[in-house]
Amino acid sequence: MNPDFSSDIQIFLDRFFGEGNLPRLKGIYDPDSSHAKIRPLVDRLAKEPEATVLPYIDSKKKVTWFGLAFNDAQFSQLADGLSAFMGPSFSTFHRNKVQYEGHSIASYVHEITNGRYFAFEADNAHVMTQLQLMFSVWKRRPTNRQTISRDMSHLLRDFYTSLEAKDQMSAEANYEAIKGFGQLSSPNVLFLQIQMVSVFELWEELFSLNGIREVIASRRPIAVTETLLTGLYKLYIFKFEQSADVEGAVQSFREDVWPLYGNLFQSRRGLRSIEAIKCHILRAAALPEHNVPIEDLKKLFDSEVFYRHLLARTRGEDPKTNTSHSYLQAQQEMDKGHVDIAFNILLSLSPGLDRTIGMLECAFLLQDLDSMKQSLEAFEALHEDQKSEILSNRRLHATMQALQTMENVSQAPARSIPGDWNEWLASLRDLDEGHAIEIAKQGAVQWGLQQLQIQDSGLANLYTNLRTVEGEHELERKLRLSVTHLLAFFRKDEEWPRQEWSRVYILLLGHLLRGSSGSTVDIRYYRQILQEIGQLNFHVEEYQRLLHPALDWVQKYGGKTADDSIVELLDTLIHLPCPDQATRLRLLHTTVSSQRSEMSQSLTELRGRLIPHSWPEWFEIMREYAATSEFLLDFMPEKESMEWGHNVIDKMIELLVDPYPYLEQKMEYIAPRLVNSALQAETFPRQELELFYETLLMLMNAKLSRNYENTQRFVSMMDGMLRLHPESAEVRWNEIEDWFSGTPFTAIADQLVDTFDLFFDSPLAYERMTSLWNRWSTHLLEELISGPRLRISHWFRIGERVRGLYEPRSRLKEALANELFEDPIERLGNQTITIFTLREKPAVRAIEYLRERNPALQLRHCTDDRLTDRAKEYARNSDICVVVTTCISHALTYGIGEYLQRTPVYPRSSGESSIIDAIEQYARKLI
Repeated sequence: MNPDFSSDIQIFLDRFFGEGNLPRLKGIYDPDSSHAKIRPLVDRLAKEPEATVLPYIDSKKKVTWFGLAFNDAQFSQLADGLSAFMGPSFSTFHRNKVQYEGHSIASYVHEITNGRYFAFEADNAHVMTQLQLMFSVWKRRPTNRQTISRDMSHLLRDFYTSLEAKDQMSAEANYEAIKGFGQLSSPNVLFLQIQMVSVFELWEELFSLNGIREVIASRRPIAVTETLLTGLYKLYIFKFEQSADVEGAVQSFREDVWPLYGNLFQSRRGLRSIEAIKCHILRAAALPEHNVPIEDLKKLFDSEVFYRHLLARTRGEDPKTNTSHSYLQAQQEMDKGHVDIAFNILLSLSPGLDRTIGMLECAFLLQDLDSMKQSLEAFEALHEDQKSEILSNRRLHATMQALQTMENVSQAPARSIPGDWNEWLASLRDLDEGHAIEIAKQGAVQWGLQQLQIQDSGLANLYTNLRTVEGEHELERKLRLSVTHLLAFFRKDEEWPRQEWSRVYILLLGHLLRGSSGSTVDIRYYRQILQEIGQLNFHVEEYQRLLHPALDWVQKYGGKTADDSIVELLDTLIHLPCPDQATRLRLLHTTVSSQRSEMSQSLTELRGRLIPHSWPEWFEIMREYAATSEFLLDFMPEKESMEWGHNVIDKMIELLVDPYPYLEQKMEYIAPRLVNSALQAETFPRQELELFYETLLMLMNAKLSRNYENTQRFVSMMDGMLRLHPESAEVRWNEIEDWFSGTPFTAIADQLVDTFDLFFDSPLAYERMTSLWNRWSTHLLEELISGPRLRISHWFRIGERVRGLYEPRSRLKEALANELFEDPIERLGNQTITIFTLREKPAVRAIEYLRERNPALQLRHCTDDRLTDRAKEYARNSDICVVVTTCISHALTYGIGEYLQRTPVYPRSSGESSIIDAIEQYARKLI
């Protein structure tokens, strides 16, 4: 079935996929057609057209792709998207050119888009894959509240967040966007690709990337070195470790690893990955002549037999750390490629110019924060003339500049490098944005948690420093662009998550979402971390601070595009301890409110699981949050058994009789839902709840308007009360008179008829009914006689029974006689009708009435309150089943369904008028 296109779009599509273009619209919507794969591109033009790309395939099968947009925002988005996902790699697309203006279809495209279109040729083998990727990324971006503009810092933040969240599609999309932005150098773009490939463990692909040989041969960030060593471990070492084949590992390293990847082993300094360290152990074992110092690793791997055997093959001779060390020894180690050994020798020497120069040169090669920090500190300790000597040397000056700017010359040089997160936060004001982010990225890998723990009040200081940043826009921006790295740092903690650090986690998660540019990867990463820390003991205030950023994010960016991510978050929250249900419900309410159309099935199901399932629980939440809880009106229990004990019943009655002020203000909204729950409970009417029902009737009379829905509830409740105590008819009739005491109106005339039916079998004197019938029939006479014949019939029948005023009865009788009438009941022929009810007398009167109108009908009633064999037999062998749900045991109502041959008929009440109405309406549908 074709989507609902506007007339303009339909005309355009008929032209575009008309003569001259091989794909035809009919074929696109034929699942068996070879052109059916184009359908998702065409569907984007339904209802409110979105930017899309359509193919024009001429008779020579040359394909021209047309990118269409329908406003400036779409046009800009389309240009960015095609640049990132098609670009020169897959197409001739250029954002500054509208090509193929002479194409036979171009004029129609120009007309429908008002000139907002692109035309290009592409690698047709890959174009659909690239377009699907582009549209899937668009789908994940917010579309309903704001237009989000992301700079390079935000793109990088989203990229690293995608890696942490293990979201490959999002990571690839952000990588393509970064590459298309054109601001990063080719090596830095490759570094990102290396990290991405490794996170998703595509190890074979890692070492076949274009440019990987140049990366291995040149200076690179520690994170890249660590990634490549991890890849070597996965490809060349792991299999030998699994089989405990020490000799095979040594031989493989000598023959396969060292000749190609030896340059990755220049330094072990700053490496944290256990896989990278294992590579260095194997290097020491396979090439003992290199005399690599690894004594510090022996205790670490003493319990692993494979590595204990490898370590036994090493010489284990560390360079002696004594006063005989000299700058010359350090230089010799540098020449051997032992940069970290050289740096350690220099650290042991007395401060001076040569020592500082050597440290700067080592730090330049090592590229770890610790060596940079110590080298710059050594430089600052020099005399001014010594500093000038270093800075006057062009090579050393360039080395200093590279260290101070993290090799980004557009940044202001930093005089020192932070050594932990507290120092980093204290330096934020002085660090350029890019510098701050880069240090955070490296610090997440190189800094250890013990650096915070060994400080006096390290935890308190970090929390205080994080709070200090709040409210200062520039500092907050730097922190929020770096927050993924802070979270990654804490998640590598062996004891993650720690209860004592919970308030720090809460602050960081707040910055994660409040620094978001709208990418759903942020909410997915937030959910992932929430899942990991959710079992910590959060008190109510902490839980609120934990969830409020998510609530703000949904308000700002939520909508159909974010639906799946938020549903996953809400689903996670269901399974975690919840000290504050109202805050969780507020997040659900905000999510539902953000939907631009009807809720998805998954969100609907989730809503049913999250909302309170009992009225006492719901009232308790309302009481606790009072004036801030209006949103809870959307989450009243939809169905409840009401199997309450005496204490709960008393408490509920107390709440309804003497509600606190806010609850009383909202009772007109609450009462109808509460009454519905009572009526739908399987045990209604329950003897123990009699006083509660009385309270509901009182509340309805006092608070509710007399509209159709509320009157139906009132009559149904009255039906149940009469079943409990038929002898209370006099008291109940007083309540009926109160309810119907206002000005009569037709909308509830049928319910009044049902009410009369309820009391015909009670000991109530007909005179009391007569008074009410007289007033209503007199007031509504003209409307009654001009209304439906069935309504006239009911009012006349009841008037005859209660001996109402002669004139209205006469006019009603005359109206019945004068109307030409084809009785739908006669058209039912000899069908079998069974009425399932617990009120036998109204059912018998209805049967008698129906039999008068059609003697051929097979009519019977069933008053069983459980699923008996007779009830099953009646259900199986009836053409029409009338199920009176207002006065029948729910055990029968719920059990009878599988035995029914057709959808049952449900009257609005148990009175004969309602039963007759329901059957006649059913008969009219058949006619």
